Amino acid sequence: MEYFEDIQLLDNKLIINGDVYSYLSKIGEGKSAISLLYENHNHKKVTLKNYIQTEQNAIPLTEAVNFEILSHERMAVAGISIPKLIGFNKEKLLLVKEYIDGPVMIDYVAQGKITDQILQKMFDLHYKLKRAGFHVDFYPANFIICNDRMYCIDYEAHEYNSEWDFINWGIFYWLNTNGIKEFLVTKNPDLINKPGTYKPYDAAFLEERNRLVTKFSYLENELQN
Repeated sequence: MEYFEDIQLLDNKLIINGDVYSYLSKIGEGKSAISLLYENHNHKKVTLKNYIQTEQNAIPLTEAVNFEILSHERMAVAGISIPKLIGFNKEKLLLVKEYIDGPVMIDYVAQGKITDQILQKMFDLHYKLKRAGFHVDFYPANFIICNDRMYCIDYEAHEYNSEWDFINWGIFYWLNTNGIKEFLVTKNPDLINKPGTYKPYDAAFLEERNRLVTKFSYLENELQN
């Protein structure tokens, strides 16, 4: 795959191979980067991920950029829906990808809008990644529905570990409506994670998780046939 590497950030202008994009808004902020929305004169929107140093950085920022590029390749191979990678500038710690417009699933969780139909899409995504040998960060803030398709908008694909997959980790955030709703207001992680860990509360949701695993197990069988 070929990507643009002539990417510059000048004041509030993002320049991609000579094409100028104007800043619109901040999309979000993670452990190592800020995501910003830009638009050009043709109303094409892109997401800029600008890597910054924070106390939560687990690895050097250059390695973080390289891992995102590698993760994009892994996720594409797995056959899941992801934003197109447009380009990057490793020296300036910039990465640009397609902007996916649609509801973010963490908002659906908080609003009690997560249905079996939505979770079916997540199980399908989970099994495709598992078959390819990877897992992603299944936290619902990393997923958007657009044109009835579930997109994983975060490039973070690790070698598969069942401890951190959807069935054993991520799904418990998707089922915890009250916890996520309060967390979005207070930002208190103890509302969704067991204190001092990155593990979600699970005991209250095991029965529902087991029902869903049974209901959607056929998706894994279809991939194996």
